[in-house]
Amino acid sequence: MRYIDELFKTYDVSLSPIDSRFLKPDGKRKQYVYSYNLGAASKLTGAYLNKLFTAVKSFFNLYNKPQYVFSLNLHSFEFADKNVYQFLDLIAYNILKEAKFELEIRFNRKSLNATYHSSGFVNTSLYHFIYNQSRKCYIENKNDFILRFETDSGFSRTWFRKLLTRDVINNDKKIHSVITMDVSSFLKNNSIPARTVTNIERVIAELLSNTQHNDGDCMLDIDIVKSVINISFINLFNSRLFDELKIRHKNETLSKNVQKLLNDAYCHHRSFFNENYNEDDFYFISAFQRGITIKLDGGGTGLAHIIGAIADEALDMYSYVLSGYRSIKFAKEIFNKETKEIGFNHTNLFYNDIPDTKYLDICDLYIPGVVFQLMFNNEVLE
Repeated sequence: MRYIDELFKTYDVSLSPIDSRFLKPDGKRKQYVYSYNLGAASKLTGAYLNKLFTAVKSFFNLYNKPQYVFSLNLHSFEFADKNVYQFLDLIAYNILKEAKFELEIRFNRKSLNATYHSSGFVNTSLYHFIYNQSRKCYIENKNDFILRFETDSGFSRTWFRKLLTRDVINNDKKIHSVITMDVSSFLKNNSIPARTVTNIERVIAELLSNTQHNDGDCMLDIDIVKSVINISFINLFNSRLFDELKIRHKNETLSKNVQKLLNDAYCHHRSFFNENYNEDDFYFISAFQRGITIKLDGGGTGLAHIIGAIADEALDMYSYVLSGYRSIKFAKEIFNKETKEIGFNHTNLFYNDIPDTKYLDICDLYIPGVVFQLMFNNEVLE
């Protein structure tokens, strides 16, 4: 998957130096094993992945040789959300594909709770290729892991996965509609209500359509736990979701109408910029407004279709989008059905009101490109 390396470039290895005291010789394997302990956290979060990314980068710089083993001890844990284990899978894939050192994972598989956020981990390549023998888990076959991860699809009755490479996106003009239909069939086979199926179809079609505007690969993963539909969409590329909009606005190369809309909004919002709401947040939110587009013909609805589709059914504050170090949370009340504005505030107005900072957050990981987590359900999470 392209641009995985970008995930590691922003991490300063001096912040998480490798402690050579934890590098021990293993006489049986004739290797040196470095034990990296993330700590006995109840939930594995993005903050923990941040530390792991930095440690892996540091280990790569110092010990990228076959006689070394990076041993990761996860203890007993549950995942904070679906994207955490998707990125853990990406880390393992990147190590096995690019590094010369070996990778070992240690955790008690039986301790993994089947929550709404964790259950889909059993579908990952990482889970599939580790054995639980006396709580010592290791990846048995590097090439098989890489092949399984790179296989463009995976599915079971309650799980759907599709990996789209840039070559496929560029050369198969029908691939977006094919995948959208496949997702529809998958949901219908799980007796998902027709209205929800239609809304998710709209979301998937819009997400896939947006991949045409960058040069990265993307991965779509959907699992169903009880009545919750958990969607992860990862599209990695070499900029942030809102960078081109920001650059074109500042260079005044947008269409005349879009330029005026953004000029008026920016003039109002900039006086409220602070450490909790900054210029990047403004352009990030702008990208979701109807009529705000980088297309010179003024066509397009930005990402407004996504918000409109999830407004009635998405689980409040469990759905979000990440790009760069910025995060935006989705909730039902943020969408104004009359004006179609998405203010991320109680008035549902974007052009005249600033967003409520409860919907804005700093992402623990730097995301090159964009990542969505969308959860659909009409019931309340336990």
